[in-house]
Amino acid sequence: MALPAQFQLGLELTNIVNPLSQALSALGSLALVDAIKKSGSDIITEMKLASLIGRHRIDDVIKFHFRVLVAKADQSVISRYMDIVLESGSGPTVQEAMKNPALFSMVIQLSGLAFAHEDESLASAMVEAIDRIVRESGGDTGDVPDYVSLLGTLRACQQQTAAFQWAALYEAVEQKIQRELRIQDRGESQHHSKRGAKRRKVNEQLIFDPTSVSDRGLPFPILQGLVMWLHSLQRFPEHRFLHLRCDSGISTVVVWCHQILGLGVTVSINGCEIYFGDGSSNILVEETDSQHVNFTLMDPRDGVDFAWREFLSPSLDSVDQHEPLFVLVKDDTSPVISFESRASACGYGRKALQQATLSEDEVKYCSHWIIAHSIFMSRDYKASDQSGEDKFNDWLKKEEFLGLVDLSINRLVGAGQFLFALDQVDSEAIGMCYGNPPKLWQMEKQINLANLVAILFTFARIQEDDLENCSTMALSLKIAQSMQKDDHGIGTIGKRFSSNDNASPPDLVTSFNIMARLLAGHVYYDAYVKPAVLVSAWGWSIFFDSVDSIDPEDVSTNSMRVIRGVPSRSGIRKMRIIDGPTGLPKFPIKSVFLDIWKRIHYFPGVSTAKKLRPQIGQYFDAFQITQNFNWKYMNGADQIHKLGFREMVELCIKAARLPACRCDTDNSRFKIWMSEFCENDEGSTFPFQSTAHRESRYLFALHWPSKTANVAFSPERVFVAGPDLKPISYYFRTFRGDRITDPQGLSNVWVFYTSDNPAARWLQLDDMCNSCEDDAFEVIMRDSRTCLECASAYLLGRTPKPILLLL
Repeated sequence: MALPAQFQLGLELTNIVNPLSQALSALGSLALVDAIKKSGSDIITEMKLASLIGRHRIDDVIKFHFRVLVAKADQSVISRYMDIVLESGSGPTVQEAMKNPALFSMVIQLSGLAFAHEDESLASAMVEAIDRIVRESGGDTGDVPDYVSLLGTLRACQQQTAAFQWAALYEAVEQKIQRELRIQDRGESQHHSKRGAKRRKVNEQLIFDPTSVSDRGLPFPILQGLVMWLHSLQRFPEHRFLHLRCDSGISTVVVWCHQILGLGVTVSINGCEIYFGDGSSNILVEETDSQHVNFTLMDPRDGVDFAWREFLSPSLDSVDQHEPLFVLVKDDTSPVISFESRASACGYGRKALQQATLSEDEVKYCSHWIIAHSIFMSRDYKASDQSGEDKFNDWLKKEEFLGLVDLSINRLVGAGQFLFALDQVDSEAIGMCYGNPPKLWQMEKQINLANLVAILFTFARIQEDDLENCSTMALSLKIAQSMQKDDHGIGTIGKRFSSNDNASPPDLVTSFNIMARLLAGHVYYDAYVKPAVLVSAWGWSIFFDSVDSIDPEDVSTNSMRVIRGVPSRSGIRKMRIIDGPTGLPKFPIKSVFLDIWKRIHYFPGVSTAKKLRPQIGQYFDAFQITQNFNWKYMNGADQIHKLGFREMVELCIKAARLPACRCDTDNSRFKIWMSEFCENDEGSTFPFQSTAHRESRYLFALHWPSKTANVAFSPERVFVAGPDLKPISYYFRTFRGDRITDPQGLSNVWVFYTSDNPAARWLQLDDMCNSCEDDAFEVIMRDSRTCLECASAYLLGRTPKPILLLL
């Protein structure tokens, strides 16, 4: 005799709760517990979740591909000077899941859900859903995982399964729905609806991407209902039928139930039916408004082939056998689960344009216009009276360029090709767009062109090898619309577009912040990224190469790194690497006073500096790192100076850098001359080799050392260089109140030589840049491949500001 339906439901609810307590006695070894904790997850929470959703059977196809893609574990070394590496692929949670079917089922489902939702809101909703399930079943509420632990488990699954391309699955589902809606609208569908299909119009264009599909966030009753009854549906498919009414999250339901679990799903939107699966469908997902969202579990009549259309017919509503067995409705107490819309990095710009309902031709035009405008912004367009198209074609023929930033045309075009997933870039189309305002319909479509231009510059600053390898990195699509002018410095591009717009491209730090915003999504805020040299999210990391630089000249001021992986040290994973405490120590210094209020410090004895091993600490979700330097002041007491890696990058960005020269000057002659350069007030002439340099007759007046006796223990030199020097006393002032008023005197170059010691160059650069907070001076750093003659010829007379040259 069959048991009553409600009694069966009670047994099933009991079977949901009992495994929670049983799972706690099945914990692994202490080493496994510790490894999972270090990775950010919690083994007890994992076992609790596995006892609930881990009972679901995973479709064989996705099980195979998921296992192949996420099983590999790898490490990337980012610095020779610290033991922090980037760990990618399977960590302890996934590695253990490979041995345990329930844990594997849990991991793949959490990974898929985490891709579609903001992790904090999903974790909060899951805790609430499990709590309600346990309470309704009369279980122990102590078995409910806490929010912090569940959030950690979600993020661990997200990080360790980043290699799996969820974006492709979600987009395939959404594209199929959109395609069927278009076919239905043209009357070509093979499945005619009894009701006429209605379409919403925006700007007189039919919309086939309803919010219920594009918004991937599951309504709370749907999440709770699926957690409760999917296992029952898989066990008793002939006796279970789910009817879901959703105002959002339709694509997420299809990915979860069909793509992951292999169940047949029917989607009904405005009378248009879309089928997922080859066999019968036990799940009907119907579009509705927010007031009628609900989850319904039903049991069809025994011995009757069940068809959902017949089941939903009014004539059967009064039949007891077909009354709902279980119903969840949306109410005021239901948590809101925010969705996370992401797309792969390769083609990110195309996806952002498609979201604005552009046609394929319009997407192509916008892509080329954005590439053209990025080139336009990075060039000195006032240098020529040529038309935009002529000027662009002329630049294509040149290897060198005039610009505001050191980004070549090829690099910008390559980044644009990657951003918009273009097979090839039409140079003629770029030439036509170059220097011209966008077409008016672009503003009417509400496309934020300035944001996409800023994102293209950001992609252009990713090292080229890294850009090729990060095509599957999932980036937040919301950022393409939500960024403001203050986030990147590019003004609104619209009807008032002008070729005289003085907006400059985002610099490296701004590009780093934009990339962090794209990667982190909703968790981004300025104070979170400001002290960071590395930021990690969604299993990827972006960082500056100062973490592996010896000399300031080794730090790239024009590119950043993007690599798959999460920073880890001895198994402990964090989300950031930030600067540690770098308070300035008290030590005696010397100064050059160019103005009573403006001075530049230098450190006699700094050439003895040594770069010590970085100090590494932990702070919440970050590793804190401080780079220590040790040096002796005038052969006296040891001095300690501290810098952070983020700080070191910003110092290098503040200082301009001389390019390598192409002359054949022997720099060893310069070092010999420098060691013998001991005169004080009288000018000394460097023995230039080339005729051009000899004719220039640059003079060098030494300021430090002040006495010949100091030379033996102070290899540093501070001198002023110029074609017509006054006595050194003219340039040096003390606190007596003297003030330099001769602008010609101020235009000379002050040179700070600290030998070839990279550690000494870091310390001197730090103080030179800190002296320039008010832009009183211009700091320039000589490349080791630039000789003194070429540096002098390049700098003298270049600017009305005093130049501080670090040799």
